[in-house]
Amino acid sequence: MKLLKIILPILLGVFMTQCDSSKRREAKAEDLIRRHLFETLDNYSTYEKISIEVDTLREYHLSSPEVLNSAKDYLISVYKSEVHDERVADLKDRCGSAAVSFSISHGNAVYNAMQNYAYASQELEKAQKDQALLRTATATKKEYFDSIYNSVTVPENNYWHITHKFRYADNGSDTRIYTYHYIVDPEVKEIILSWDENDDDPYTFETIDYIRNYGND
Repeated sequence: MKLLKIILPILLGVFMTQCDSSKRREAKAEDLIRRHLFETLDNYSTYEKISIEVDTLREYHLSSPEVLNSAKDYLISVYKSEVHDERVADLKDRCGSAAVSFSISHGNAVYNAMQNYAYASQELEKAQKDQALLRTATATKKEYFDSIYNSVTVPENNYWHITHKFRYADNGSDTRIYTYHYIVDPEVKEIILSWDENDDDPYTFETIDYIRNYGND
């Protein structure tokens, strides 16, 4: 009984301290986000907060700008390489068609068919050289990302993931509900990354997913 009387006030004190700390953190988060939105929204006067949730950032690699930037750079390079691969495949088809046309042409059509085949072959050769350069660049960027990712250590203090829902009417549009996400530093003073759930930039989500799932493939 005596032990319970000693432990209970201690536990209560810890609980109250945590609650107080959480409230201060949420207040700082709201202040940081309001300042950010004031600077970025065109029609801030229509802004209306719905909710703000502050959670511990579990994927701590997302707190590193170097990891974020190198991952995005790598994914953009992958996309460019894939697009160029499609161009090379298309040029191979064109070159094949030109070769067939040349082989069956007669009379005056022979010269035109020969010119078409020569042009298609030149374009294919150039595209294949560019393809090799892109693949090399992509592999280099992948190696760089790997080194940056693996160099990040677990931070001593928690970074935070903030989910903020709010109403807002852009200039000339109806009021909509938005959900923004923020990754902020342990002191809740700096926004490291922010994105809208309806973000038009696909690389925002691809970068986050790639980092979260890194090593699981």
